[in-house]
Amino acid sequence: MRTFAALIILACAACPGGTGGTTETTDTAATTEPPGSTSGSETADPPTGTTTAPAPTTSDGTTTGDPTTGDPTAGEPALPGARVVYMTSLPPRELFFVDCTGETPGAPIRVHEPLAEGWGATPGAWTSPSGRWLYYNLVHPELGREAWLVDMSGPLPGVPKRVALPAGISLLFRPQFSHDETRLALRSEDAEGSEFHLCTIEPDGTCVPERWGVPLQPGGTHRFIFQFSPDDTRVAYFADPEGDGSDQLFLGGTAPGEAGVAVPVSGDMPPVDEVETLWFSQDGATLYFGFGPDPARPGVRAVDVASDPPKAPVTVVPIDGLFAVHPDESAMLAWSSEDKSSNGDLAVFALDGTKAGPSAPIHDAPGRVSDRLFQWSADGRFAIYGAHGGQVKEAYALFGANVSGPTPTPPVILSAPITTNGTVHRVLVGPDPSVVFYVGRPDLETGDQVWMVPLGSPGDRVLLAEADVLGGILDARLSPDGSQVLFTALPGWEGQHQLFLADAAAPGAPVHLSEPLQPDEGVGTMQFSQDGGRVFYLARRAVDDTLAQRLLQVDVDAPGAVVQVSDPAHSVGQALYFAPVAE
Repeated sequence: MRTFAALIILACAACPGGTGGTTETTDTAATTEPPGSTSGSETADPPTGTTTAPAPTTSDGTTTGDPTTGDPTAGEPALPGARVVYMTSLPPRELFFVDCTGETPGAPIRVHEPLAEGWGATPGAWTSPSGRWLYYNLVHPELGREAWLVDMSGPLPGVPKRVALPAGISLLFRPQFSHDETRLALRSEDAEGSEFHLCTIEPDGTCVPERWGVPLQPGGTHRFIFQFSPDDTRVAYFADPEGDGSDQLFLGGTAPGEAGVAVPVSGDMPPVDEVETLWFSQDGATLYFGFGPDPARPGVRAVDVASDPPKAPVTVVPIDGLFAVHPDESAMLAWSSEDKSSNGDLAVFALDGTKAGPSAPIHDAPGRVSDRLFQWSADGRFAIYGAHGGQVKEAYALFGANVSGPTPTPPVILSAPITTNGTVHRVLVGPDPSVVFYVGRPDLETGDQVWMVPLGSPGDRVLLAEADVLGGILDARLSPDGSQVLFTALPGWEGQHQLFLADAAAPGAPVHLSEPLQPDEGVGTMQFSQDGGRVFYLARRAVDDTLAQRLLQVDVDAPGAVVQVSDPAHSVGQALYFAPVAE
């Protein structure tokens, strides 16, 4: 997947859904592409593009997934456990379903019929925004690729339905679902080039794609991004229909008869190849896209698409600027660096559709703010960011400034005291807007620590995980209610990563969840169940130059009772988690 340095955080339930997702609200261990979310995969056929999901993805490239997807009881207490679909990692890859809603996992059930000789699933499966539909591809070296949909709204998977693709085309990259889950967009390739196909998903899962988008001239192509508007009546996408190497941003409709009708809206400064940043505002009135020569730091232009015809685009973030959008889109945090380094200046400016400004600087020490550690608090009142004042590269303290008033308040240090060799390298923001969590170390001699900081009184910060227990922390995420931190750490800086749980209600020594593991086995990706009472994770080890992974579960209240979810004969490449459904 392309990595874009534009950090866009649209943290709101109204934001359009993605495919799968992650549990924590944000994780800024590294900059990510704009609102994007995938179901995750260890993928040779990578999911590419963006969606307007509430949060960036956080995956090591093997598996993610959101146990909140597919919840038909929104607003009601979460049911325990999860329904799990995993894909085996070795050819021929297959998909299996496991009911993990009871005390012990059910037996793995193959999602599809046994595959004929030569057929196997491609790496990577995806879900629609709520988890209603599961999408996967099957491939044969001579017969090509097939697309399949499975209805996941019941306790067990429905009968897979093959998407009726036109003859002679080959699918590329991930699907894109409309927000109401009634439409499916696929990018395909045939002898005439790459272009999008769109189909209506019938209640029984059948789907007949139609070529969609501006017609192509010889050598022309549709790019990777295809975005539905919040009300699903319009689509936006990048394309080079003439094949002259000049990309344009197109806006079209989704109604009958609008398959080939679209207008360019990128104006006289179109996006440059490899810069694919695209999203609609929550109200659908504004379309934002990246432009500029650097895919790592694209500028952002905004188009008023509420008018007919759409107005000319205007620049809201200059080239080489990074940004984070306020949860209600009323403002932006903008980061910039004059010397193109990883440290620069941070400012906040008002945002109203295509209108940006005025702006106000936040940090009072110029050129010190990290380009990957800045974001909004859950309610958008605080700007949270990393900055340093020493000579050690990547040594950052965590700061916060209240930006809810006419002018930002003076920044205060949120992190515990650190030396010039210490740093903060990961920030987690959960549903509680009054606190923020971070991972860092006070010096080079101490392992990583996990802290909880009240934004209103940083001096009352709480150490959740004792430093002398831990080495380096690889990954971390919050429980659904934001009261616990799940993380993988390398105890003593040696061996394999283990799985730990830190509880805000009982700070101190973290709970070790991943015992027992096999020799030379470590923890890969992990996931909370929707109710937060159970954790799923992959245990991995190298076997004959291949990576063998098994899927395990453990109850938070019974950390010693680890149970294997996957079949012992299977090595798991990807796991997707679906919310339980009432019988």
